[in-house]
Amino acid sequence: MDDPLYKLSKHQLDRLMNSWAHTFQEYIFPEIDEERFAVLFSDNEASRPNIPVNITIGKFLLRELFSFSDVELFDQIAFNLQFQYALRTTGYEKQPIGMNSLGNFRNRLVKHYTETGEDLLQPEIKRLSLIMADKLKIDGKKIRMDSFMVSSSCKNLSRIELTYKVNYNFIKILNKLFPDELTITLKEYLKKGHKNDTVYRTRDIDSESKLTFLLKQSAELFNISLDLNSKELISSEEFILLERLLNDQIIKNDNDNDNSNDKNGKKVKIEEVEPKKGKDIKPTSLQNPSDPDATYRTKYGPNIGYVTNITEVFDDDNRIYISYKYKPNIYSDTNFLRDFIEKQNKSKWEIMLLVDGAYYSYELSEKAKEKNIILIPGELAGRKNNDKLPLTEHKIDSSTNEIIECANGKKPEISTYDEEKEAYVAKFNKSDCENCEYASTCTIEEQKNTIN
Repeated sequence: MDDPLYKLSKHQLDRLMNSWAHTFQEYIFPEIDEERFAVLFSDNEASRPNIPVNITIGKFLLRELFSFSDVELFDQIAFNLQFQYALRTTGYEKQPIGMNSLGNFRNRLVKHYTETGEDLLQPEIKRLSLIMADKLKIDGKKIRMDSFMVSSSCKNLSRIELTYKVNYNFIKILNKLFPDELTITLKEYLKKGHKNDTVYRTRDIDSESKLTFLLKQSAELFNISLDLNSKELISSEEFILLERLLNDQIIKNDNDNDNSNDKNGKKVKIEEVEPKKGKDIKPTSLQNPSDPDATYRTKYGPNIGYVTNITEVFDDDNRIYISYKYKPNIYSDTNFLRDFIEKQNKSKWEIMLLVDGAYYSYELSEKAKEKNIILIPGELAGRKNNDKLPLTEHKIDSSTNEIIECANGKKPEISTYDEEKEAYVAKFNKSDCENCEYASTCTIEEQKNTIN
């Protein structure tokens, strides 16, 4: 009887019924599958009751729809009748806006994903999106795919800062478990001001570069751990990152193995430490121990973090995101497209899939046709050059990212692919390009003996 909906005037109620909130509560909210998330909660009847899952998922959706922070969303639910109506909570005596509710639910989702590899939220978002697409009568015959970079919140560290931080984190756990094993030099890490003195102020340490000195300390810590042979220590995240740092940053003693393992996979002590040159550090190397999964990429400028791939269905009036995929940022657009095509069943009707040029390859185009999907590439990545022959006219082997044949049917002498810049380079014999019908539009650069 106290529901504020009953106190609205006819004009106010009509406006509410014609707003986004009515669409949300009628078509989206009741479709949320709470059972999918049952594995995140206890079966113990005596446990503390949780906020209903459909309300929690509904809050996630509203937060993203309006680009709110958690606090801004909670304020809207507390004071805005539209948001309460959307979540069907207008009759609640107290609105379900626990400040930790979304954070706790996120932690449960992440914990479940870490333990099982199953993302519970992604398929639910896709299912709800397809329901909305059906309500909007979008037939799914037109699909668009695109990707964007997602920066990690971790700090961009220099190699010296990174090595120091990994050493420091490991020394803290070593000091906790085996304090007597720390040498006088290693104990210096625990003193106030040591980081500034080592990383920023001291120009030289014992006639060696700071990086070499710090990496030798990393190797010393690694060797101490092997001598201790403590399962608790070696299985710790701090040790795993220390070992990864050494394999990323120093030249291998054996080209076929990591520095820290022999040919049989057994951990062995590191005897020699020689830092790799900066250009030899892989994009997959550790960037910051606070976010060990983040990778480095220079697409659209330097980026440390991840890439998200979005797929949407659309028509002349509406568009709905139907799926997303989240990977380290070195995951290429062609890999996202390949994943999508492989998971599709053959369609009963022809589907047009619009992609940027960076997604396209001849091989993937042929694979897509087998599923009744027609790839329509847009502009290529890089500088606009609309009057030039598009890359899609050449045949490309997507498994090796090599141009295997040009539009004129000629095979290159050499073909390479720069994954960071997503750029293809092929060298052809000059005689292959003579009298070519595509010469005026081909993106060629003449060299002394070849044509690029």
